[in-house]
Amino acid sequence: MVRLSEKQLRRLSFAMFKSVGVSNEEAAIVTDVLVSTSLHGVDSHGVRAIPRYIRRIKEGKLVPGTQ
Repeated sequence: MVRLSEKQLRRLSFAMFKSVGVSNEEAAIVTDVLVSTSLHGVDSHGVRAIPRYIRRIKEGKLVPGTQ
């Protein structure tokens, strides 16, 4: 198992969201929420959800920047 520090996890999450066209502001907000949620012990709604969000963005089911 790979272990990342909080700082590394935040950088990775941010980069993953940026790679699919999410704005800096939105990537920072989503990263903060997901990492913080995992740090509070709720991985099912934390960083474990990142691959699902990335997939949905790629499929057009989630559109970054919409209200």
